[in-house]
Amino acid sequence: MAFRYNPEQDAIDIGGHDFAKRKKFRDVLRDGRVSFVVDDVVPPWQPRAVEVRGYAEVLDSGGKTIMAEFDDPIFRIRPSHLVSWGLDDEGAAPSSRRVSPTACKLLRAAELSGGQPRLLHRGKREVPVNR
Repeated sequence: MAFRYNPEQDAIDIGGHDFAKRKKFRDVLRDGRVSFVVDDVVPPWQPRAVEVRGYAEVLDSGGKTIMAEFDDPIFRIRPSHLVSWGLDDEGAAPSSRRVSPTACKLLRAAELSGGQPRLLHRGKREVPVNR
C-alpha cells in the first residue's frame, strides 16, 4: 500500500497490490469514513506524525499512477480533520483542527520524507503496512 498527494484533485490517493480484495477497501465501500496516518522518527528520537480524517471515495482507476505494479482501483481521501504531533516547535503534544479539503497539501512534506503510511478505520488501529 502507498499514497500520493494528487494536486489536480487536492486529495490523497491510496492504492496497492490486490487493493480491492482488502478489508480496508470494503470498509470504504460500506462507510466512506477513514483516517490516514503518516509517521516517522527523526534521530536521535523525535517521533512525528500527521493523521488525516475524512471521507474517501472508491475509484476504478488510478492505482497505476501511484505505482506501476499496483492494481487499478484506489480510494481518494478528502480531508475534514487533521491531528499532528512532533512537527516543528509543537513538541510531542497533539494538535487537532478541522480543515478544508485544501489542507491535504500538508501531507506532501510527509510523503516526500518517506514516512510510513497506515490506515485507521473507525478508530481501530491496523497493523502498519509496508510501502
